[in-house]
Amino acid sequence: MKISITKIIILLSVLFAFQYANAQEKPKAELVDSFIYSNSEEASVKIDMLNSMLHQSPTNAGYVIVYGGKVSKRGEIEAHLRGIRVTFTIKRIDQERVPVIKGGYRDKVTIEFWIVPEGADLPQPTPTIDAKKVRFKGVSRKTIPYDCCP
Repeated sequence: MKISITKIIILLSVLFAFQYANAQEKPKAELVDSFIYSNSEEASVKIDMLNSMLHQSPTNAGYVIVYGGKVSKRGEIEAHLRGIRVTFTIKRIDQERVPVIKGGYRDKVTIEFWIVPEGADLPQPTPTIDAKKVRFKGVSRKTIPYDCCP
């Protein structure tokens, strides 16, 4: 059986193309900002930055993870979640495209902004403090939960 050089080149080309197609990595979520919460004005500027990045790449999604601090007021994380969602509504940011989730606890209240390309896995929270070690102060269990807005 005689195989021509052309057939060998075509076969090698097909094998190379198949190997290259399978070697492409799955896109990954990118952390674009992580900051210790200090005030609502700073958070609002960072939300504007995320929104601008999403407008530049309409197929990408956003993702926001909010972490409570080691010393927290009861309901503080939930208050930040509500505040971010209110800001999204005011700024007409699609909340289906940018989920906002509770991430657990870190040393200080921290907010992460992520860009998630189409096909990428969602980022996972990375708390550094066990919830059992969080100290709640300033608000008792019987008072109205802490409220804030970014």
